[in-house]
Amino acid sequence: MAGWNNLPKGIKPVINHVIAEARQYGKATANYYGYRVIGRAQAYNSNAVYVYVLNGIKLEAMMRF
Repeated sequence: MAGWNNLPKGIKPVINHVIAEARQYGKATANYYGYRVIGRAQAYNSNAVYVYVLNGIKLEAMMRF
């Protein structure tokens, strides 16, 4: 999980919520004080979710759950 430790502490519950929504609906997004969290589930395996955390247009972290 590259970048997980570099993120603000308040964004971690938001990421967990985006992961749950992405597993259910296929994709999800959320905003948190200038950060954008994007979650996408794999097409053939919805258990694997890719999460991208952007600060403006800068990619802060990319994780696979």
